[in-house]
Amino acid sequence: MIASSSACRTIALALLLVACDKRPPVVTVARVLLSLPPRYDGEGADRERLRAELASRLADTPRVTYRPNARDAAYMLTVSSDELVELPGESGEVRPVRVVLQPLAGGPEFRAVGMGLPLVEIVASTLTGFDDAWKVIAEERRLSIAEDAMLVAVLRHPDRRLREFGIETLADRKSRVAVEPLAALLESEPEPELILRAVGALVAIGDPRAAEPLIALARNKSPEVVVQVAYALGALGGTVAEGYLVTLASGHPVEEVRAAATQALKDLSARPTTAKPDLTPSRR
Repeated sequence: MIASSSACRTIALALLLVACDKRPPVVTVARVLLSLPPRYDGEGADRERLRAELASRLADTPRVTYRPNARDAAYMLTVSSDELVELPGESGEVRPVRVVLQPLAGGPEFRAVGMGLPLVEIVASTLTGFDDAWKVIAEERRLSIAEDAMLVAVLRHPDRRLREFGIETLADRKSRVAVEPLAALLESEPEPELILRAVGALVAIGDPRAAEPLIALARNKSPEVVVQVAYALGALGGTVAEGYLVTLASGHPVEEVRAAATQALKDLSARPTTAKPDLTPSRR
């Protein structure tokens, strides 16, 4: 009996590990498009060498195959290498390299900008940026099939690119379990652009619980931020949002804010009346 029980536990553990090991589907790339700075247009040898290096990296990537011009391939890879730039807060120069894994006939698109080393040799410099971006895309592919809880956890990731991916994916899924974490992000996120993306995600999810955190975001902020919040509340709807918009429209000292709140109220009143939203927590 003991041996049988132990065997059952072993089988159960194995099944659990298989269930947790969600691997992204195999991606077949048929085309690799390159874009280099204009001054390298005549450097055909550099392009061919870079294309060969990229093909080698694709071949070494798990669950990715590269079959040039394959008719059944689902993806195209675009690699765009820019001139060297000096980013704010960075020491020295970097080479931005934009990498897009684009579906040819439906499916998710993955993209990231890698920071290449400021090397004189364009191929080596571009490859360092590609490697940086490709690691992010590999993680995006894994997260794209992950449960909502894992995407919520990535909202605290040190890499802003993955935080952005988490915000966008939770918005696409309209995940109600993400409302509170996204609301908390409005206060903790250091990147202003991602704060606005979190606002957009809360609106896309459409849960009225987001109204109060959005109102809190607008307090003591610039008129530009308050205008964005007003339009977000107009899209979100609900009695809390409507009450705050009435207050803005009638009493805010900045005309631009009053106008935005008035328009948001008009948009809100024009929306068809719908049944109360289902607030049952997501099972994802």
